[in-house]
Amino acid sequence: MTRLFEQAIGIARLLPPERQDEIARLVLMLACEDDQDCAITTESALPFSAALPLDGTDDETPGRHRPA
Repeated sequence: MTRLFEQAIGIARLLPPERQDEIARLVLMLACEDDQDCAITTESALPFSAALPLDGTDDETPGRHRPA
């Protein structure tokens, strides 16, 4: 595991469970994108952007913006 990924996981551990699940879904989607043997549950396969508000901001976390 790279240092950057370790840092990201360390920060994610400090977040509320809902945010951790959002990050986990994104990681699973990216990691399993080209791997047909990678099992993703229906819940895990939900698009990451579906959890983000349409206006690009997050009411719960000031300063957080939707990825471009």
